[in-house]
Parts: sequence; structure tokens; C-alpha cells
Amino acid sequence: MLHQLVSHEISSAAMELLYIREAWGLTVAVEIPRCEPAPSPGTSSRPALPDLEARWTSLWLHALSWERSLQSPEQLAPIFWSVINGPTGVDRGALGLWQIQVTQTLTDHIMLEYGRRPRNRAHRKNMVRMRPALRVAESRGLRTIVVLPLADPYTAWLSHSRLAVAMKTYVDVDALTTALAAQPDR
Repeated sequence: MLHQLVSHEISSAAMELLYIREAWGLTVAVEIPRCEPAPSPGTSSRPALPDLEARWTSLWLHALSWERSLQSPEQLAPIFWSVINGPTGVDRGALGLWQIQVTQTLTDHIMLEYGRRPRNRAHRKNMVRMRPALRVAESRGLRTIVVLPLADPYTAWLSHSRLAVAMKTYVDVDALTTALAAQPDR
């Protein structure tokens, strides 16, 4: 957690979709960087489903619109690929291992960047520099930062209260400060 009011999470539905995109080598219509860490496809194999890329894109956009509309934990959960299209072609074990790897990588980065003992004086100055942007974003409603395991910087405000960022953006104080400053009005 960066601050008392703001929490971070990794969206399970988004993780499943990102895994499928990587494991099957899909070329989709939305611009999203490649995953990092890259998942092992295991025994996953592209199924013979019509309009595979269009199906994936539709579910990705649905996942983002669900994230945008999320106001309370009691709301309906997002739609998972495996619920709509079945488990065919997805190595659930490899997906699970990748999810564990992503969670561990994020935890390691968070402890290094935002742990209770900043690494050095320059890092402490960076944290101090980010606090005003974080406080402003909180006062305007930011409550959750959705962290995605993407190789390149990525930022998308899902609503005034939810920000999606690549893991690299989340652990880069300057990049996260810039993302926080771009918060849309309610």
C-alpha cells in the first residue's frame, strides 16, 4: 500500500486474458504492451474458435468497463475467458504459476521501492516528491491502483477512483507521480 487510503490489486480476469494473449500469440486490436514477466505457455494451445482475437478484445474491453464501473466489492464479478469460452487451450497450472510469479515479483518491487526503509537519500527525496500528487489523487477519489504485469510503461485511468498501471510504472516514482497527476475529473 502506498498510502493509507490507496490500495493496489492485480485483477484476476485481466491476468487470465493477458496470459491467454501471450500463450496463444494473439494479435489483438487494442494496444497493450507485452507481459513481464513473460508467462510460460506450458501445454496451452490456441483452440479452433472462430473470431478468437475479436472474442479476446471484447472480453478485455468488458474487463476494463467493469473496472470503470466498480464502486463496491458487492458488485458482480468480471467475466473470465474460461467462464465464457471454456478451459480449452489454457494450461491452468501454468497460468497459476505465472500468477504466483507476478505476485511475488510485484511484492519484491514494492518492498524495494516503497518499503519502510528507503534505500538511500535520493530515493527518500523521490518519495517525498510523490506524496503531494498521491494526496491530491486521494482527495479526488483515488482508492485503487490496478497493477498489470506489462513490459512497457502503461497507464489508464479506469475511473476517478481506479488507475491501471504497468508494474514498471507502479514501482517508478517519477512515472507513478506523472500518472497520478493525470487523474480525470469526476
